[in-house]
Amino acid sequence: MAAEKKNKFRGGETAETLVEIEERSIAQNDIVDVVEKKTTERKNKPKSAPKTTETKTAEMKAAPTPVPAKSPQQKISLGKRFEQFLVFYNDERTQKIIGLLLILFSAYLSINASTITT
Repeated sequence: MAAEKKNKFRGGETAETLVEIEERSIAQNDIVDVVEKKTTERKNKPKSAPKTTETKTAEMKAAPTPVPAKSPQQKISLGKRFEQFLVFYNDERTQKIIGLLLILFSAYLSINASTITT
């Protein structure tokens, strides 16, 4: 059929051409379905033995757990809030982000103003 080609990378073996591969695959149809036996593990495991009414009442009679009292929240004064704002503003990252936003906003305004005048 087709001329035999030698593959210089595989030594003395001859390389199969595309036509030969197609003919072989058409003539040979060895499809085998492999069925694997799946393990039957349940996702929903059954509950442990159900509690009887006797064990439920015994648990209810046990001392109840105390509920912790809510502590009153401390109010933050105006001076404390201003100090927190200054710490936030003096951060280098915050100043860089604010500067970038100002540059982008000015670019937006300049583009917007140039389209209005034309």
